[in-house]
Amino acid sequence: MGTFVGLVFVIVGIGLFLFQNGTTQSFMETVKSMGLWILIPIMFVIIGGFQTIKSLFFERVNIKKKKYKR
Repeated sequence: MGTFVGLVFVIVGIGLFLFQNGTTQSFMETVKSMGLWILIPIMFVIIGGFQTIKSLFFERVNIKKKKYKR
């Protein structure tokens, strides 16, 4: 499930870049036209990449709950 969510975030982030790049002539014009809003697709790609790598390559740590005697 985590891998799926991560890949969706990456695809949405890249899609936002490509969608905006279709309305301008170059990548630098895309960045200038988006202004500070460029952070949203960048964060989508970073968070999606992190989630995908975490889900694929790191094991889940099981923490056993201690039962306290009363």
